[in-house]
Amino acid sequence: MTATQKAEHYPKKNMNNNAEAEQEEEFSEWVVIQTSSTSSPVDASSPLSSQISQPSQGRDDDDEDSVVPVVEEEEEEEEDESSSTVNQSFPWRVIETAKKRLKDSGIFERAPCNYVSSTRVFWSFTLICGFSLVSSLVYVKIVRWWRRLQEEKLRFLLLQLREKDQKIKELITEIGRLNESISSRRRVRVMEIQIRSESSQTHNKPPSPRVTKTRSQVWFFRVCSCILVWTCLFQLFTGLTNQISRFSLPVEPVRLPPLLPPRRNYTSNGILRVSCNGGLNQMRAAICDMVTIARLLNLTLVVPELDKKSFWADPSDFEDVFDINHFIDSLRDEVRIIKRLPSKKYGYKLFQMPPVSWSNEKYYLHKLLPRFRKHKVIHFNRSDTRLANNGLSLHLQRLRCRVNFQGLRFTPRIEALGAKLVQILQQRGPFVALHLRYEMDMLAFSGCTHGCTEKEAEELRKMRCAYPWWKEKEIVSEERRVQGRCPLTPEEAVLVLKALGFQKDTQIYIAAGDIYGGERRLALLKESFPRIVKKEMLLDPKELQQFQNHSSQMAALDFIVSVASDNFIPTYYGNMAKVVEGHRRYLGFKKTILLNQKRLVEVLDLHKNKTLSWDQFAVSAKEAHEGRRMGEPTHRKVISDKPKEEDYFYANPHECIGEGPSTLTD
Repeated sequence: MTATQKAEHYPKKNMNNNAEAEQEEEFSEWVVIQTSSTSSPVDASSPLSSQISQPSQGRDDDDEDSVVPVVEEEEEEEEDESSSTVNQSFPWRVIETAKKRLKDSGIFERAPCNYVSSTRVFWSFTLICGFSLVSSLVYVKIVRWWRRLQEEKLRFLLLQLREKDQKIKELITEIGRLNESISSRRRVRVMEIQIRSESSQTHNKPPSPRVTKTRSQVWFFRVCSCILVWTCLFQLFTGLTNQISRFSLPVEPVRLPPLLPPRRNYTSNGILRVSCNGGLNQMRAAICDMVTIARLLNLTLVVPELDKKSFWADPSDFEDVFDINHFIDSLRDEVRIIKRLPSKKYGYKLFQMPPVSWSNEKYYLHKLLPRFRKHKVIHFNRSDTRLANNGLSLHLQRLRCRVNFQGLRFTPRIEALGAKLVQILQQRGPFVALHLRYEMDMLAFSGCTHGCTEKEAEELRKMRCAYPWWKEKEIVSEERRVQGRCPLTPEEAVLVLKALGFQKDTQIYIAAGDIYGGERRLALLKESFPRIVKKEMLLDPKELQQFQNHSSQMAALDFIVSVASDNFIPTYYGNMAKVVEGHRRYLGFKKTILLNQKRLVEVLDLHKNKTLSWDQFAVSAKEAHEGRRMGEPTHRKVISDKPKEEDYFYANPHECIGEGPSTLTD
């Protein structure tokens, strides 16, 4: 199609199109000349320029800039070459042609920039990682801050509850005072009425209307005061109920806590960190000693760490066994206790040491206090028997009792399950708690193999050699037994119980773990006393499932039952026997039969050899336990140069026995 045909085909086209076509042809010639002389570009004067039609004037502004291609059908190759360029407007076609020529000529080639690209990638990756790290740290800080905020809210709520409880008490006191004043005023008014009635009878006058008025005033005042008082009580109790229902847990109901003692303000001489060692009751006594040492030296105590590396491998933390909040709050007037050690960013260096066993006040004041002032933070890696039984001031001895009897309270979960055990046993009648310490760890530690087979004795010997903290490796079992330093076997315990007068129908609770030898060693005991029970027999397995593999928590259940029993009999005088004995003395000298191991071994061997008859054996066993063997009130035996052989403080804290709880806080 020629240019004339295009003009006829688009009659509405402007007359300036010819001039524009000439300008486009000139611009195309200029671009072709500037790009390359070797190539054969499409000439602006070629017929291709006459094949492109111009857009009509009636086209909308939103349409794309395009023209309608009209190509002659003579040669197919020309159609293919022009199809990509004809579909665009003239300026774009020119630009594309120029770019193609420049690319073919190789004038502008991009220089390699691998180093720059890799540097940019590295810094981009570094920035992304840094941003992620900062974001995670900010998130952790926000979460910790939110938790602390929630704890502060809960503490504030508890303080409000205590204040309202105090107001209720004051209001009740005010009610009593008002009742007394009302009754006294009533008596005065009655006397006045009687006097006036007598005078009116003397003068033959009718009763005065003032008497009726006074009586009505009294009743009106009484009614109004009662309405006011009951309104205040209703509002207070309604507020308390709403607050408790908001923050109470579904499993453990919130109980109104007692008023906290005021904090003791003092300048701390350092921080004491403690790692306890041993079983539950050994750690319990050690915690009491560490609180007393912190009070003596004016230290800040970190909540003690429980032993997790001993034979039992119990992973329980302090808060899993004891009520940590009660421990901190109940002793706030004596010692400042924190839950965890501050961060090392504060510039301290931890100094680790074990204090000397059975030490008195002078050792800690003269030897350890200067070290605390120098190092600021000291870690006691051993804590058993680090404080003397005797020779301490009365205030410190009573503080040890206060921590033991009041400060260390088991968690609500353990307390509830222990109370359930005691209730089940008491419903069945009186019961004896038998601490049958014939367990694998005790036998391996003491080296006592009496009653065991050769295979069992070898197993115990290998176990004793495997644990490095059991220092004595070669032990002669029979020598230990004759010295009274071995636990009684289950068979020997049967004979002793019968000799002491316990009948066949006696209910006996076995306060111990797994007996070494299993049911084979318990067969005679169950035959002689059919009412033998254990916690596994009284509780549902689901209730004990949460305490499995946690020996300290299981021992806490046995401790609660042993303290509440009618009779407590330990077959070995170890840490649990001593601590339970002290608690039973504190609770009113409840009967505790402390077996005379050395004397019993003698009469047991004589009876076994048929040298003593049963009656003679029973008489000898009873005579061996007269005097100080039944938990009677007595003072501790003091041996100044042999503290291991004297009476243990926590078995008989006579400084605190017979005194009320208020005396321990004085």
